[in-house]
Amino acid sequence: MYRSVFLIVLTAWLAVAVSRSAAAQGISVDPVSWNFGPVLVGDSETFILTIGSTEPIPLRVESVTITTDPTPFLIVSDPPPPTQVLFMVDLLDVEVMFSPIELGLFDALLYIQSDAEFPENHFYVPLVGTGVATLPIPEPPTLWSFALGLVGLAMLVRRRRFEHRRS
Repeated sequence: MYRSVFLIVLTAWLAVAVSRSAAAQGISVDPVSWNFGPVLVGDSETFILTIGSTEPIPLRVESVTITTDPTPFLIVSDPPPPTQVLFMVDLLDVEVMFSPIELGLFDALLYIQSDAEFPENHFYVPLVGTGVATLPIPEPPTLWSFALGLVGLAMLVRRRRFEHRRS
């Protein structure tokens, strides 16, 4: 009797454990947001977003799209087929481009639809970029970097004098 009760409890526990592991699909997205920064109007910048599965069970990526249209953000890599299956060791790289055609701040959401249950079956990646007429001027060198440059120059001159005396 105890043996049959033990087998029933063990079978029920295994059924629950298997169903929980099968339902614990997870998605990993890197990066979770992206700022292209200032980009000249008419130019473009790209980055690669990586999608993966966090669990040993397959993850079905159903679509990767940009939610706002028209937008200066484009998916330039081949989008995944209607359904792409990723196993734990598989990664899906999606190349996204920002190509502003006018001045201003732009934002959009990259939408990933999947069968993941953690964190959810959809994932949003915020995208931001600024269309500019000229790129920002880099900051001038600081007094410290100027002093280091002078020290390096002085050492070079001293070395040359030393080599000149030896010859």
